[in-house]
Amino acid sequence: MTDTSRIRTTIKTERVSVVFSRHAVRGWCEYCGHEVELLAVEDAREFLESRPDIARHRGLSKLHMRELKEGLFVCLRSLRRLIPSSDSPKHR
Repeated sequence: MTDTSRIRTTIKTERVSVVFSRHAVRGWCEYCGHEVELLAVEDAREFLESRPDIARHRGLSKLHMRELKEGLFVCLRSLRRLIPSSDSPKHR
């Protein structure tokens, strides 16, 4: 008698995006209603340029912007929401 059982192996891959900036600050996002990390707009732009899939498939108008005395900042929480769900855990 032969054993005809099967073993199925599923490999799930994930893409990890790390956003780091020396210019990030904690602050209040009026749109989210939470204290969040705020990323300098230049750093957010650099990140988005490295991920053309985000700009192509998501509306950049959904980014929450905040003007501070140090300059213009983007809410990191709103930036994470632009990353396709297959890339990151859901943060809502």
